[in-house]
Amino acid sequence: MRSRRFASLTAHCKRYSQRRRAVSKISDFAADQAEAVASAIHGEVDRVSQTLTSRIRVLADRYASPLPQIVDEVAALAAKVDGHLKKMGEGSRGGAENAE
Repeated sequence: MRSRRFASLTAHCKRYSQRRRAVSKISDFAADQAEAVASAIHGEVDRVSQTLTSRIRVLADRYASPLPQIVDEVAALAAKVDGHLKKMGEGSRGGAENAE
């Protein structure tokens, strides 16, 4: 009876040891996968951040000048063009208006 109990206990210990090793391997695998996923997420966040930063720079450059300043520059350039046209004898930019 005692040897049977000892054999049974030994078998249980062996199975427990095998299960414990299996659990340890699964834990290691899960940890490795978690690191891989975390690394992939970090890389994706970096990529998206760089894309957004680039887009913000483009928009900042596009809208760097306020509209009133641009309107003033257009008016100044239009006046220059009118002056050159008058010197050439063409009148103002509105040629059809001056044809009457």
